[in-house]
Amino acid sequence: MARALLPPSTDPEQAKFAQRLLDKLKYCKEVLLSIRNASAGLGVGTSGSGSANAIEGGGVGAKPPKASLR
Repeated sequence: MARALLPPSTDPEQAKFAQRLLDKLKYCKEVLLSIRNASAGLGVGTSGSGSANAIEGGGVGAKPPKASLR
């Protein structure tokens, strides 16, 4: 955190490292926002809440059926 408050590094390798971290952070933010938007859309068009859909098997982390894959 303290490193972020310092002026940009003059070392090109250090600057490249910092830019890569920033790019990864931006990507993670986009993924999390995408997940939030997708999960908010679960309850659209139903009378129940998103948690009811998760109970019925439509949510993230729902276990697959225990049917044989043979």
